[in-house]
Amino acid sequence: MKGLESEVIKVPKGVVIFREGEDGNFMYLILKGKVKIFRRGEEIATLGRGDFFGDLGLLTGLPRVADAISEEDCELVLIDENSFDRIIKSDPNLSIRILRKLAHRLRDMYKLMDKMEREETAIEVENEPLPPNIKAWFELEEEGEVFPLEQRITFLGRKDLSSSFVPHVDLSPYDRNRYISRRHARVIFRNGKFYIKEEVGVLNGTFLDNRRIKPGFLYDLKDGTRVTLGRLTLTFHTRVKQDQ
Repeated sequence: MKGLESEVIKVPKGVVIFREGEDGNFMYLILKGKVKIFRRGEEIATLGRGDFFGDLGLLTGLPRVADAISEEDCELVLIDENSFDRIIKSDPNLSIRILRKLAHRLRDMYKLMDKMEREETAIEVENEPLPPNIKAWFELEEEGEVFPLEQRITFLGRKDLSSSFVPHVDLSPYDRNRYISRRHARVIFRNGKFYIKEEVGVLNGTFLDNRRIKPGFLYDLKDGTRVTLGRLTLTFHTRVKQDQ
């Protein structure tokens, strides 16, 4: 990898190289040492000489999906978008190697996501109803359509005919250009409060009052909040019923 000598950085043992949720403007190639990758506190990989990491952030422009911590004293090649383009163009064999590793990494990531999804659903029982004194609903702007929320976990998205998945709030009839992902976001009722979380892999984003949220994180959802998925905007409403 000629021309990248000036990009080499030395990282002592035990240093957090990046955290989940941070912007991902660089990827790293390990010249020396080992790096451990953690997802929500669970170790998912130990990487060594010749391995690379941080590539998903660089290639997608999305926030980091894991933590990276040096297991030993390391020497890393810091690769930005321009450096990556030069490497790909100058070394076709490396391009193939990177694509293969990305495919394996994506497969492993989806397996981990499925596992975490099952664990989270086991904790937040999907079909458990909201408390009887809580009322919540979405109102679709312009259309005026109302979508009541009746469960502690409510999925928002589009119908998936291939897997028979139908979200609780099915926006398929209104999303004619398919800007919304099938599993776009979920609303969670926990400890007396509502939260919204964008699912990992969503392409066109989720916005709360015009502020884009990061996938995989919980955000407060309050009465009157405008939620935009793709190009559809809904207003969230909630009420606490008073005892008669």
